[in-house]
Amino acid sequence: QSFAREHDPGFVIRMTPLLWGQYYDSGRAEAESLGQESALVRILDFEEPHRAVCLGVIGWGEAAIGIWGGRDPRVEETKCRARGDDHCELVFSWSDPVADSGRDGRAQSK
Repeated sequence: QSFAREHDPGFVIRMTPLLWGQYYDSGRAEAESLGQESALVRILDFEEPHRAVCLGVIGWGEAAIGIWGGRDPRVEETKCRARGDDHCELVFSWSDPVADSGRDGRAQSK
């Protein structure tokens, strides 16, 4: 069954904890919504912290946001174990094209 929900990039970001175990055999992920156009992901207890893990999650998140209908994906890495923090933390944000569109369905300029 597909996780796809048109125009809901937050859904796939919030599914990160479920998806984590499909790709990694160490650590776990937590996710929480920060509003309609942002979400926080924490990576905890990863056995061997490495920048490649965070960079991979950043790339996956940016692509997933676009696939699920978000525009202008942005990721801010606020904590990273490879840099000495106790866990990794990423804030994903995007623009919602549905909320930004006018009555005729065309995107409005900001």
